[in-house]
Amino acid sequence: MTENFAPHTKNPVITPSEVAEVAYGLGIPPAVLIACCGTESRYSPDSLMRYEKDFRWVTKGVTEPELTGRKTSWGIGHVMGQTLRDLGFKGDFFTLLSDHKQAAYWAGRYLLKCHERAMRRPLNPQARDVWEMAIGAYNTGGFATFPQEHIERFRWWRDRAHRFGFHG
Repeated sequence: MTENFAPHTKNPVITPSEVAEVAYGLGIPPAVLIACCGTESRYSPDSLMRYEKDFRWVTKGVTEPELTGRKTSWGIGHVMGQTLRDLGFKGDFFTLLSDHKQAAYWAGRYLLKCHERAMRRPLNPQARDVWEMAIGAYNTGGFATFPQEHIERFRWWRDRAHRFGFHG
């Protein structure tokens, strides 16, 4: 019997190899994007969207139903709808619940943006590398706090990706 890459999930929605393809295309170490998506959704079909009622960084003047979409995190990477729009996503948010490679692509785009910002900052003493700082910003929106529990989950998924032969 082959070991399940995502042991918390009976039926993962995408394979780590498919996420790795997206990562290679974006120039991200595959283990980093695989771990980012695993940290956010566990690759579970039950964890692909979450409404964040207190999310307040929505462009002014946006009305329903777009407003609700922008206050929801979408796909295996749980990228906020507002962030998706800021990155140039023009589609229907609901496509990211079934097109998991596209969801991984947009998660990767946002992760790269966070990484670029992290590269301009001193390394947080709690972070092992700049990718961990980027993951912290990906989760919180900035660098004011370091989400240690979130980073621990990221480390677990990245170590798992390494065990399955993915680098980075």
